[in-house]
Amino acid sequence: MAVTGLSLGDRAYLALAATVDGTAATTERGWIAAAVDVSVTAIR
Repeated sequence: MAVTGLSLGDRAYLALAATVDGTAATTERGWIAAAVDVSVTAIR
């Protein structure tokens, strides 16, 4: 399933957070809606 609006780097960062069962910190609000099995924290 393709997620639109995320760069390759964005997807890699989210994949890393999912792999290590961590939380992704970002200023991009779109990540919150796009992240399915990843905890995302908006830092701004």
